[in-house]
Amino acid sequence: MKGIGIQLGSDYDLLVSNGSTQIGNVEAQNQALIVLSNPGEWKQHPELGVGIESWILDDNPGNLRSEVKRQLKADSFKVDRVALDNGQLAISANY
Repeated sequence: MKGIGIQLGSDYDLLVSNGSTQIGNVEAQNQALIVLSNPGEWKQHPELGVGIESWILDDNPGNLRSEVKRQLKADSFKVDRVALDNGQLAISANY
């Protein structure tokens, strides 16, 4: 079942409840990890990651949207929309 996995908390540490790791929908979590990660941070997939911090001073937001789409598609997401709305990255995608 794609999109189901070990959940992380808001601090990106394992989500544990009653001594057990939590399992559930991880689509949004995986999207966030792809956008936040820099290329080279995932040993098994060295090209994975948008590295959003490196895009802060980019003059063309279209480049960021294209890179987010490319990276999400590489992880098998079906991307409907990637937009910058008032400085916030809005993603509509699912497996």
